[in-house]
Amino acid sequence: MTQKDKDIRWAASQFLYEDLPEDYQDWSDDQLFDFLEFNAWEPFAEWDGAKLWAHIEDLAVSMRKYAQEN
Repeated sequence: MTQKDKDIRWAASQFLYEDLPEDYQDWSDDQLFDFLEFNAWEPFAEWDGAKLWAHIEDLAVSMRKYAQEN
């Protein structure tokens, strides 16, 4: 698993009740978005999968940048 994959899985845990599986990158967009929508933490329950994914990616990138700078 790459560092990016680890960062994505960590960031996803901030939005989801269930951990993002290690093989998420092998899924289709529809499968990924369905998983995100089904497992979204209550404050994000009304968000669609694409919006959740965008926020997960943004958080993962921001966290990695912060970690490297500090």
